[in-house]
Amino acid sequence: MTRTTDALTEATTLIAILRRIPRGRWISSSELAQRLSDDGVDVPTRRLQRALSSLVLSSDMNVEVDKTTKPYRYRRGPDVSDLATTRLTPREALTLRLCEEHLKHQLPPYIARGMASLFDAAKDVLHEDARSEKARAWLNKVAFVSPALPVVPPAIDGKVFETVSEALFRGSLIEIKYVNTQGHETVGTVSPLGLVQQDSRLYLVCVFENYDDVRHLALHRMKRAHLLERQARRPEGFSLEAYVTSRHFNYSNGQKIELIVEFTSDVTARNLRETPFRAEQELTKLPDGWRLRAVLDDTPAVDGWLAMWRDAAGIRLVEKRAWLDPMPGDAATAEAAFRTASSGEAAGAADPADPALPAQAEPSRKPVVIVGGAGGMGKILQAFFRRHGHPVRILERDDWPRAREILAGAGIVVVSVPIDVTIAVIKQLGPLLDPDTLLCDVTSVKRAPVEAMLKAHTGPVLGMHPMFGPDVVDLARQVFVYVRARCPEASEELRRDLLSEDISVVECSAADHDRSMSIIQALRHFTTYAYGVFLSKIRPDLRQILALSSPIYRLELEMVGRLFAQDPRLYADIVLSSEANADIIRAYVESLAPELDMVLRRDRDAFISRFMTARGWFGGWADTAMKESGRMLALVQAERRRRAEAAKAQPKPQG
Repeated sequence: MTRTTDALTEATTLIAILRRIPRGRWISSSELAQRLSDDGVDVPTRRLQRALSSLVLSSDMNVEVDKTTKPYRYRRGPDVSDLATTRLTPREALTLRLCEEHLKHQLPPYIARGMASLFDAAKDVLHEDARSEKARAWLNKVAFVSPALPVVPPAIDGKVFETVSEALFRGSLIEIKYVNTQGHETVGTVSPLGLVQQDSRLYLVCVFENYDDVRHLALHRMKRAHLLERQARRPEGFSLEAYVTSRHFNYSNGQKIELIVEFTSDVTARNLRETPFRAEQELTKLPDGWRLRAVLDDTPAVDGWLAMWRDAAGIRLVEKRAWLDPMPGDAATAEAAFRTASSGEAAGAADPADPALPAQAEPSRKPVVIVGGAGGMGKILQAFFRRHGHPVRILERDDWPRAREILAGAGIVVVSVPIDVTIAVIKQLGPLLDPDTLLCDVTSVKRAPVEAMLKAHTGPVLGMHPMFGPDVVDLARQVFVYVRARCPEASEELRRDLLSEDISVVECSAADHDRSMSIIQALRHFTTYAYGVFLSKIRPDLRQILALSSPIYRLELEMVGRLFAQDPRLYADIVLSSEANADIIRAYVESLAPELDMVLRRDRDAFISRFMTARGWFGGWADTAMKESGRMLALVQAERRRRAEAAKAQPKPQG
């Protein structure tokens, strides 16, 4: 009997684990253990590891493992059968499809993931089962129409949504990066309190660490979210229902008004009886029309309703009188809250110059000091180091009187300042560093900064170059150049942290880096700059150029426009940073003279001959480039087509 019971327990455990391994998406063993724990399934670590090994070895289960990361990650192939899913009836399948469609932003992520197999099965039943014809047709017989002006829903980062939802379900803190409507970027730690969907927008209701006022933040403006292990704080007496029904989601100014409207339309009167503004509103019949009286929040929505129905309802009188009964709950709105946070007044957006940032790190990891950490790249580095357990301090221009205090005990110091002041900053830092501090820089040239760091500091030195700009929202698959100049073992832990986020770390010498950057950055940026400057001089009709462009040329033109949308000082520093850059740009410009001569002579044979010579140098990579760019272009076109179809599908406003 014991052997039978053990076998049954083992089989039940395997099924429980298998049900929680997603199709086509990786899940780590630690995430899997957490999901089992959330569902009340107790599987010890060693037992879970043995079970996963068994599932991977079984060809019937089609479970794949990725051993390139620690902990290992697992996923199921698309053709795997789900042992836990029974055949659904058409009625059940229809119910599940409606649930998936209308509750996708309300279900906690772990429940949504757990329901994935049922949702997939429901789609299969409605598609394949002949009995499902009427149920399938039902999906095209019901619709939801918002009273708001139709807009294309804003794009929400899937990772952000999942992290926020997971934190809300677990009751955990999250570290977020948010950009408000003024473009101000804020990094802070919040306790999530609720998710609210208003028409096409989704908001996180939350409270910042060390503050009591509740705010709501648009999820589509959230650029990054990182789940922390610390417990979130829920303000005493907080009610999401009360928060939503107060002024926070109707753009109220915090005051109430007594609205009095006289109008002539019987149809409008009937509508107001059927769907009143408030249960206690008064609608009175007059000899020549109707009179409405209601106490409402003073919002632009009231003015919008009056403007929209003025003619159709025959509105002839509108009065707004101040209502003396004050409205409870006068917390600031999300945007006002972030304007405050961006100015450094909120704890969630700690002053970049303040070395005493909120402790969010393991004591075992030494502090990181980022010189220039308030800049775009500095903020990316701040979030990265915090994710990996380092306390982060910031050293800005006005902080040099306190530099020794800020740098004391730092394990890593990163110089993230403009190229033209990098050497001077490194010289200032040298005497203030502990002997075992790892000194790094992130400039786009390497030889001069690395030499300066070696002279200024006796300890470990690392030159880095992140090959991306401050506008990236995800570091996965980005490239970090790594120049280990002294004590290479001291930078190994940082390298492992970079690799853990799927960042490509490319090691080379400073000289090799600078030679390559002369082509990758300086020459490429110069040719793009020269092309854009030339276009601005001949001033073609840009709209006509875009209208006549093929998709590939439009994409190329967008890359030119992208450069001119950014900081000219950054590109000036890159292009003008060295004699080597000037030499290769001069060689390029001088090489154009014979090409121009060939064009003026209209020498077709010479053009084809030089074309084939260049093709020979590119070799097989030219074909690879054509395929890769074709795939990229197809994705861009598909996205444009999706947006166009979404815009076309939006119902037109009724007059």
